[in-house]
Amino acid sequence: MQDIDVVIVGAGVAGLTAAMVAGRHGVKVAVVDRMGVGGQISTAERIENFPGFPQGIAGHELGPLLHEQAEAAGAEFMLDTIESIKLSTRLLTALGGTFCRRITFWMLAMASRTVTFSSPILATVSFRSSLAELEPKPGINVTTIENAIMTSTPPRA
Repeated sequence: MQDIDVVIVGAGVAGLTAAMVAGRHGVKVAVVDRMGVGGQISTAERIENFPGFPQGIAGHELGPLLHEQAEAAGAEFMLDTIESIKLSTRLLTALGGTFCRRITFWMLAMASRTVTFSSPILATVSFRSSLAELEPKPGINVTTIENAIMTSTPPRA
């Protein structure tokens, strides 16, 4: 299994902010996006209402700043295409085959690899383009940023 607690799908402002906060709380976090960091805000000519920039900031300047902060907090970045996400369960047994405990985890299949982790955060506004196959379905529990950061345990099946 991978040593990842939270996978954030989407590297826009929400995803990068979640990655920065999660990393600063000691959570091992990975950010997955198929296009790169910055998201749609990168196309904005000027953002006048973003905290910390009273004079405003260009969208193409904000993305790299947020990426730098998330990376400094320990976030890992994966440029890849998502194929599926699913909740899985594995039974751990002791020697002799005695049942010990059930482990629940998430599996994210991408074009180049598969990773396992504890909690997902879907931080994307473009379900049709980047997450077309991940439209809300039974079994996919979209957690809030706060819940995923405060608890790095998966939802109960």
